[in-house]
Amino acid sequence: MSRYQYITLIRPPAVTGKNTYSSPSTLSIGLAYISSALKENGYHVRTIDAIGEALDQVRLDDNFDYRITGLDNQQIIERISSATDMIGISCMFSVEWPIQKKLIQDIKKAFPYAKIILGGEHASSAWREILNTVPEVDLCVCGEGDETIIDIAKNKNANLKDIPGIAYRNEHDKPIKNTPRNRILKIDNIPRPDWSDIPLEKYFSQQNSWCPNIKEHRHISVIATRGCPYQCTFCSSPSMWTTRFSVRTPQNLMNEILYHVEKNKITGFDMSDLTAILKRDWIFEFTDLLIESGLKLSWTLPQGTRTEQFDRPLIKQLKRANLRYTTYCPESGSNRIVKRIKKKVNLKKMLKSMRIAKQEGLVVKTGFIIGFPFEKRIDVYKTLIFQIRCAFVGVDDSIIHFYCPYPGSEIFNQLYAENKISYDDNYYKSLINMMDLTKIDNYCEHINKYELGLYRIIGMATFYIVSYLTRPMRIIRTLRVFVVNDNPISLLELRLVSGLKLFKKIRAKDG
Repeated sequence: MSRYQYITLIRPPAVTGKNTYSSPSTLSIGLAYISSALKENGYHVRTIDAIGEALDQVRLDDNFDYRITGLDNQQIIERISSATDMIGISCMFSVEWPIQKKLIQDIKKAFPYAKIILGGEHASSAWREILNTVPEVDLCVCGEGDETIIDIAKNKNANLKDIPGIAYRNEHDKPIKNTPRNRILKIDNIPRPDWSDIPLEKYFSQQNSWCPNIKEHRHISVIATRGCPYQCTFCSSPSMWTTRFSVRTPQNLMNEILYHVEKNKITGFDMSDLTAILKRDWIFEFTDLLIESGLKLSWTLPQGTRTEQFDRPLIKQLKRANLRYTTYCPESGSNRIVKRIKKKVNLKKMLKSMRIAKQEGLVVKTGFIIGFPFEKRIDVYKTLIFQIRCAFVGVDDSIIHFYCPYPGSEIFNQLYAENKISYDDNYYKSLINMMDLTKIDNYCEHINKYELGLYRIIGMATFYIVSYLTRPMRIIRTLRVFVVNDNPISLLELRLVSGLKLFKKIRAKDG
């Protein structure tokens, strides 16, 4: 049976709102795992990281009010080998789909005989829509892709119905989805991510990352776990990973970190897990290994782990292991909403944990969402009050997002079934409001979008006013960041610095 000979993997350019206040460029660990799986099985693989290869290349798309960072379509196509017979494209974020769709169409024109395969969160959740509307896509990988991509690659002319974990068109040209692939159980046996084609030095040299309070920027992404055991109704994780939660052994993760210290001279790492820390014994064992190594690596928990479980002994241990930055995501200050979205958190315990984290010297961020379809004004008011309480306990940063319905999530499926959402340009445009204060879109039945927009501005402004007034030294600290180019401590300072740099680049390009 013939197999594919030359495989190209592509990470498309990054897409954010034109006036977004935050556009970090981070490593694509998922694509690095796919590359590693293919190379372990003897395939010739080239990865094109359109973001990493052009971190300073920014352009605007007026049709969707997008800011696009990275290589343009022609530059990507020029980097694809003429020998390529299979092209895998990372399709993670639904907001990026309109730009990715055009990229796919352009690639197919240039390489009409190459199979185009999509993977990632959006491809896993919106496979039917993709296959119905974009004939250039041959199939979608649904869920964990390490083993699925090998089955595809080694069976070039195989009957697709024999490959679990994919969606494709049948003989009647109708999209169908095969049975799900079983999750990988022994994740310690998964090959380490392959970063050989990724321009790590470019990422290391930039300050536009998730990581404030870190002068040494040689951070690499790692994951200690796969999946998430929770079922938050706004999250598409269950459709991507199911609810199975798998954990690497502490020593296995430590071995990867030591490898990067030796090979890539890293000074720290970012744990990019969906839910990094659930098992108390595991984190104590892992941090003991970090401390015993004597390396003094700085590290972060940027994704919003269930850190309400952090008590003082654990936080002290994390601090000893040189954890610098963590994120708490209560999502709402209303217990009614927390329960409705199935967010298994205790708000009182979380606030107490934040206070301890600040007392122990960690940089702390919180994240909230307003505008759920069933949310009422009283729920939003409770969120704003809780956010102010976060400011009083010393939290450094607090972000309010509008609710965005992502394919594969429980709420999205309900809205879609009620014909309140369709896969059209208006839907994709609505997704850019997450980090763009000038964009307001709304799926809330009880509050109009302009009122929600006002609540977001009031909430974030009030948080930072209280934060600076109760801790005046932060004013001096922030001024030092700009006056003497000091190291940003908070995410706000980091975003202000990176935003100013980006504004100067765009202005220089236009003028």
